Parts: sequence; structure tokens; C-alpha cells
Amino acid sequence: MQDILSRNNYMKDEFPFWITRTVQGSISEHGHEFVELVYVVRGKGMHIFQGSPYEVHAGDVFIINPGETHAYYVESSEQIDIINCLFMPSFISDALLSELEITGSMDYFYVHPFLKHDVRFNHRLNLHGQDADSVQQLLDSMIRELDSRVPGYKTLIRLQMIELLVLLSRYYAMMQ
Repeated sequence: MQDILSRNNYMKDEFPFWITRTVQGSISEHGHEFVELVYVVRGKGMHIFQGSPYEVHAGDVFIINPGETHAYYVESSEQIDIINCLFMPSFISDALLSELEITGSMDYFYVHPFLKHDVRFNHRLNLHGQDADSVQQLLDSMIRELDSRVPGYKTLIRLQMIELLVLLSRYYAMMQ
């Protein structure tokens, strides 16, 4: 049986969000109680999602929902640099997404993939050029905000997360 990572190891109840940039090595199959959004900054490796292997490299974005399992395999000669963004499904309310008309104008199941498991994007989105730069800048800004904890950081991170999800939905829609 694989490990289930607990939200308590990463985030507090009052702010169910955590983000970091890290060098990812091989890691055994595991699941978690939270949503994990991964952006591959550089390098390449193998991502095993629900038992199926996928090669990942710079510009890839993928989401692992609560209850889904995944693992990484990285060759000893390789290195994969990722930004790992963890949050609870409640971090951005359905009411807010609906108010922003995300449900009507975009691929809602990409924005909120944890709502319905049988409607999923093809496990990842690969970004290039300005699209990749925009996503990485947003994620880097969230890391800075969380590290500094300057008054208002929670609001800014939530807003940036909404912007990120809107952008990813657009990119995914353009890919289709």
C-alpha cells in the first residue's frame, strides 16, 4: 500500500496552501489529501500517474487530485527542477469560480479537476515561450509571498492562484 501524505505536514487549516521550488528525485508511489499542481521548470524524468508512466520535461504542468496516486523516477544522470503547489479543494470556493464566470467560459474540469474524476485533461499540459514564462512568474511570486508573509500575502496568493487557474484553462482550451 502506498503512502498517503497528510495536509497537516504542509499547511494550516486557516490557510490550506503551500508552495516550494525543489529538485525532485525519484520518489515511490503515494497519494495525498490535497491537490498538487506541479510545474516542471527544467530537466526531465518519468512521472507515474495512477500506474501509467509519462515522460515529463520543462514546461509541463500537471495536477494530482486527492486520492490519486503518483510517483517519480529520475535517472541518476538526470535532474528535474519543479515548483510544487499544494492546496485543499476548499482554497478557492466554487462560488467564487462561478462568480468569475470560469464555469461558463472555460474548461471547468481543468480549473477544478477534483470535482469529477472521469472528465480529465490528458494528465498534463506543456507550455512554451511566453505562456511558460507567465506561469512560472506567477508561481515564483506565490513563493515569494508565502516566504515573506507580508500583510495581505494570503489575499495576493489566492488572487494569483485564480489567475494561474484561469491561464491554465485558457492554454488547455487553445490546445484542444
